[in-house]
Amino acid sequence: MTIPFSEAVKDNSFWTENGVIPGDVIKTVDGKALTLQNANEILTEVFMWKPGREVDVRIDRKGEEIVVKTTLTQSYTMGSKLTVDENATEKQNALRTAWLKG
Repeated sequence: MTIPFSEAVKDNSFWTENGVIPGDVIKTVDGKALTLQNANEILTEVFMWKPGREVDVRIDRKGEEIVVKTTLTQSYTMGSKLTVDENATEKQNALRTAWLKG
């Protein structure tokens, strides 16, 4: 069983800058093999990484090994968010309120 990157990888500056694409699979992180049994532990560590840290990640891309060996910089996640339309009509505001209440 493998854990492939989803389309959301395109929104993460670290992975994008290092050439990771949807469908790629992390095989090792700093020499530790990623398995279903330890995925939560290792991925939690990945989320805690700080700029300046040296990392070595091995990726499988359709049988080819991709090596991401780099010093971390500040990374960003780009994405969409919902915002309130300041110019919404009274009817639109009522609809939004009803929708939020369920």
